[in-house]
Amino acid sequence: MQYEAEQLATVGGMRITYSGAVLDQHDYDVWMHMVHRAREHGMGPKVLFTLRPFLDDLSWDKSGKSMSRLRMIFDRLFGATVVIEMGKHRFQGHLVDAISYSADHADENYYFRLSPERATFFAEENIAYVTIEDRKNVRGMLAKWLHAYIVADKSAQPASIDQLWKLSRSGAARRSTSVQSLRDALEELVACNIIEPNFKLDAHYLYYRRTARQAALSA
Repeated sequence: MQYEAEQLATVGGMRITYSGAVLDQHDYDVWMHMVHRAREHGMGPKVLFTLRPFLDDLSWDKSGKSMSRLRMIFDRLFGATVVIEMGKHRFQGHLVDAISYSADHADENYYFRLSPERATFFAEENIAYVTIEDRKNVRGMLAKWLHAYIVADKSAQPASIDQLWKLSRSGAARRSTSVQSLRDALEELVACNIIEPNFKLDAHYLYYRRTARQAALSA
C-alpha cells in the first residue's frame, strides 16, 4: 500500500504530510538507529556502517532473510518523502537522502546520509531521545508505538484513548478490540520496565506513570 500526500495525525502543533510505502515499527527501528548514528557524526556527512553489525544493533539474526528484510527497509525509507511543518520551520525531503553500498569485502559496506536541514527537527527540545536498548526489548508492534509515544509525550496526563487509537492507526475495527490491544501493549511495557504496573484504563482515558528510570531518560 502506498500513501500520496497523506496528512498524518500528530500532536504538539507539528504537521506531517507523508508520501510513500506504508511503514511499520520495524522500519521505525531501523530509521531511529540511522538517526542515532547520524547524530553522532553530525547531520549531513555520510555515515559508514556494515550490515552485520547493524543487524546486531537491531538484535536481528544474520540470516539471509534478515539481510534481505533490512535492504527492503532501506528502499522504503529512501522512497519515503515527508513535509514537516512546526512553527516557523518547514522541511520537505526524503526520510533518508542517500544510501550506497559496496560488496567488495566479506561484509557489505553501506553509506547513508540524512539532510542537515532536518537537524532542526532533531534538536533536543523537539524530539525525545528513544533509547535503543529499551526499544529492543519491546516486541509487539502496538507496544513499540506506545513506547515511542510515552517517551515523547510531554503533555499533562491523562491520554485520550480515542486519540491514541487515531494516532497509532490501529488496525482494530472496533474500539473495544483496540482497548484490549492497548491493555496488552501496556502490560508489555510494564514487563519491560517502561511504565509502572498501576496504569489505569477507563472508558475514555489512559492513566500511567513512567518508571523512575524511564522518566530520567526522557527528562
